[in-house]
Amino acid sequence: MTTTTIHDLSKDSLAYFNFSMSSFGIFQDSETQDSIEELMEAYSKAMHGALERKYYLSSLDPGCGKTESIISFLKAWKNEGYSPASGVLISFGSKDQILSFIGRLDSLKIPYSCLTSDDDINRCGNGVYNTGSSHVLITTHQMIRSRCKGTSFEHLEEFFFDDKPRALRIWDEGLVKAEPLSIKVLDLQFVASILRPPYRRFAEDLVSLAASAINGKAGDRFTVSGDMTSSARAICIAKPGYLPKEALRTLEAIAKARGISLRLGSYGGTSSLALVGACDPLPDDFAPAFILDASGRVRGTYAIWEDTCGDLVRLPSKANDYSSLTVHLWRIGSGNDALLDADRSRTIFREVAKVIEEDRYEPTLQISKMPDDRLDTFKLTKDHLSRHDDVELEFLHWGGHLATNKYNTIERVIMIGAYDYGRQARDALASAAAGCTGIAPDEKVAKSLLKSEYQHNLLQGLMRSNARNAKKGVCGKCEAYVVVPEYITPADIEKVFPGCTVKIWCDPPALSTGEQRMVDAISRLLSASSTGKIRKGLVTKEAGVDKSFISRALKKLEVREKLHSLGIEWNTRHFYRGRDGKVVALRRTDDSSSRQINLPL
Repeated sequence: MTTTTIHDLSKDSLAYFNFSMSSFGIFQDSETQDSIEELMEAYSKAMHGALERKYYLSSLDPGCGKTESIISFLKAWKNEGYSPASGVLISFGSKDQILSFIGRLDSLKIPYSCLTSDDDINRCGNGVYNTGSSHVLITTHQMIRSRCKGTSFEHLEEFFFDDKPRALRIWDEGLVKAEPLSIKVLDLQFVASILRPPYRRFAEDLVSLAASAINGKAGDRFTVSGDMTSSARAICIAKPGYLPKEALRTLEAIAKARGISLRLGSYGGTSSLALVGACDPLPDDFAPAFILDASGRVRGTYAIWEDTCGDLVRLPSKANDYSSLTVHLWRIGSGNDALLDADRSRTIFREVAKVIEEDRYEPTLQISKMPDDRLDTFKLTKDHLSRHDDVELEFLHWGGHLATNKYNTIERVIMIGAYDYGRQARDALASAAAGCTGIAPDEKVAKSLLKSEYQHNLLQGLMRSNARNAKKGVCGKCEAYVVVPEYITPADIEKVFPGCTVKIWCDPPALSTGEQRMVDAISRLLSASSTGKIRKGLVTKEAGVDKSFISRALKKLEVREKLHSLGIEWNTRHFYRGRDGKVVALRRTDDSSSRQINLPL
């Protein structure tokens, strides 16, 4: 096909896009329009087989027409009589996203099929048995990953159109090249301790692997044997009734680890050793493919991908102007442990209630941790209101804050805490972003990923609100009240939302003079210690405080948070460096009959 044909298809797609967006009352600024135009041209090149085998990342902000770009391209393609006859594959992360998208396809009468694990969805369109003749195939991220294991994408006939691989492949939302994988050493021992015959040999292998990890050091590499992964897979299929869900999850991870080099890491103490890496990378021939991820401009996973793989292309994607957004920032610990502290919880939710009651009739969206038996942040908000029967309050939990437009008219948002996966999971994520190359993130990369993952979730969460309704490149009006970890700064917020106004909502908690003097003394003494450990008695002399003062101070959440932020742990007699990534040698017993290794907790 000629360049003109490529140009004509992209030009028609852009015309459909502009018409659709204008019908919604949305008009882009010139830079966003240029970004859409380049995206349409790239789609067209893919359909004509004119793209390099790379991944193309579009990071258009939410509300700029990501979904509409796909629909408009399909309209133009249909108008061209589905020429070129190359086929389109679109992958989504959730059932709700699929249902919303196929509703649009139904209205346009574009032939499609669905290939998912949901029989009801598979009956939509032309049906799952007619995928090869349907111009558009809708599937899930998990379906692509599961079918691609150990094989070439171009051998997977279930994804074919007209007996050949589909040329345009779109992955909606975030992508890493492989699946993150992590296995806690304690979990290996736990599974080994509860397995019954005929799995005794496998249990002994688990104990042996755990022993090797315990006696290793951070950064050591381990490979799970093929026999172990086969045994784990067989047990997962059999699903013995006596195995709890936690054990089955560990076995599933072991089953995925065949031939994978896993790195030993220590994540906060002797009981937190883990084998970390990534598995099941997408095959090289899945590219060229498009990644449509609004968080692409802030997520550190794409920076790792660029540095290690070299096959990621960032398409022009201008960020919106967020001058209509005001972010009220409160830097204070608000994780699970902090919110379970009665004083900290009361402090935070009193201020949340004040914000809501300043204008009781203003609809408010709260995004926070999913309620469980120990902590219900939604209930805590209601409990601190003087009355809540006349308050229009919506709740959304972290993890459910992606890809929903249900709350897109709300102009006041309260966000509490971070959706933090923990260092172990982030290290596995870094390995996955590198595509199983065995990356070992240094402290700089790890801290950068910690921040960027928070920024990603902040962007996705806040864009559920009216802020997503941009006009001519300026976001919709919104007031956000954000309780963030102390490692997040105003500059970090401004990077996510260029042009926004950041105000201080409340001051972070401060230590008393004596408490600060104690923390400084501990840090100073540990820096001078060759063992990384000091007796508490030394602190009393250095800081000019007595033992009872230290005991009282360690009961305060603010003091504990400060010490933890410095990587300092303690027991009844000592302060020590406990979060520096070093593996502490563990005592073990090796009984010849059971070979059970005991970790001190």
